[in-house]
Amino acid sequence: MAQSVSNDALWEKLSEMDKKFEELIKSDIHTLGLSNDSHFEANRKNIQLLNENIFKTWKVVSQIRKQQKESNEVQKNDGESCFNFKFFKVRKTSFIITILGLLVFILTLFCMKQQNDYSLLIDEYYRQSVGIEANN
Repeated sequence: MAQSVSNDALWEKLSEMDKKFEELIKSDIHTLGLSNDSHFEANRKNIQLLNENIFKTWKVVSQIRKQQKESNEVQKNDGESCFNFKFFKVRKTSFIITILGLLVFILTLFCMKQQNDYSLLIDEYYRQSVGIEANN
């Protein structure tokens, strides 16, 4: 019924299985190593791209800071273009625009006054001419 197998045959079979198992593990380790290498390469490329992006962002930020410093210097120089009164500041350009606006307003009023005087004179002249014609 039962077949008897010698210990030597069993050990030989186990050693063959052990060798095949080791070969499988080595091939799996090799495949895993290749996979890790490809992931390592992808990660390295991603890190390089990230470094490039950070460097570009740093350049942009440094340019923005430089522009801010320049605008701050311009604003400091703008302090010279303001009239400083006790309670408030007025820009010289705003002051000039206000003066010119008032001048235009006064000239407009003067022209309107001239037009009104001219209308009154014409009306008076018309009344006189009508009175003269009525007397004739």
